Amino acid sequence: MNKGKVDVWSLGCVMYEMITLRPPFQAKSMEELYKKVMRGIYPKLSSKYSEDLSDVIKLMIQVEAGARPSCEELLK
Repeated sequence: MNKGKVDVWSLGCVMYEMITLRPPFQAKSMEELYKKVMRGIYPKLSSKYSEDLSDVIKLMIQVEAGARPSCEELLK
């Protein structure tokens, strides 16, 4: 996995938690947590946030690393 893409995923998780005050992936067991992370299952952002912000977070936290934006793309 491309290190930069993992950093983008991690930043997406931190941004999600800063916005919602909760981590994107929560579960009662490590196995359940693993499944949620691998499937990209997390609560979507509230509609009180802009669609652009929701779209960026969605792109950053998606499971497929190759489909995540690069750091350079995010800065644009």
